[in-house]
Amino acid sequence: MLSPGRILLLVSILFAAVAIGCTQNRAGAPDREKRPPQLEVPEKPETAAPPVLSKGSGIKKKIPVKVKTGDRLGWVDNALKTYPPEQFITGLGIAPDRKTAQKRALQELAKPFDKAISGRLKMRRETLGEAIGPFGQEWHILTEKNHTHSRETAMEPARVAEIFIEKHPQPTIYALAVLSRGDCSRLLAPMVQGLDRQLTGIIRQIEQSGNRTQANQRKLLQAFVRREVLDAALSAAKQGGKGVPPSIEPQTIVRLLKEKSKKN
Repeated sequence: MLSPGRILLLVSILFAAVAIGCTQNRAGAPDREKRPPQLEVPEKPETAAPPVLSKGSGIKKKIPVKVKTGDRLGWVDNALKTYPPEQFITGLGIAPDRKTAQKRALQELAKPFDKAISGRLKMRRETLGEAIGPFGQEWHILTEKNHTHSRETAMEPARVAEIFIEKHPQPTIYALAVLSRGDCSRLLAPMVQGLDRQLTGIIRQIEQSGNRTQANQRKLLQAFVRREVLDAALSAAKQGGKGVPPSIEPQTIVRLLKEKSKKN
């Protein structure tokens, strides 16, 4: 048996060990009552710099519309000075509300293209003459569809540039639509040149094979109509009124539409 002195010594050692352990726990543990837990805040992602667009990126730069108010017409009186006709085609729309004024301005802007396309199609219809006979209905559909498509293509660079709000004698909205002749020409010219190459390829194929079926003749007619209406729109966009000189004469189209297939 242990003596009373030895028992007292063991109890003292035990209490000392417990006290040391509690002290270490308090020193290493966070004070949760006095210091609330800190939330982990995610790092803010770096904002990427906006890309610098090259001229050939194909992405249009949106230009804000200038809006002015007053009792006088302001720029409406000087539109030709602001947008000289040798560089721009313009259209003016006037209405009590802005939406209608903008719509009318773009309609006015489209008129030179409609006139040029209609004149070209009338001339080509006379040139084709009797050769168009088997394709009469298709000619009507082709010309209507391509007329609309070519006008819309030519109008792609167009925009409503300025709005003027006249307050007196009554509220009136003036909208000015503008189209850069240079932008329009650069858009249309490669298309016309591409159709010239396509026409050349179709004609070469027909002449080498001697296969003048209506299917091949129809393909030829379709490419010819597309080429002519786009070139007409291009001529309207250019100050001099001239498009791309044709690589295929209309008489060649007439001859190939008239001739029958050499194959049985």
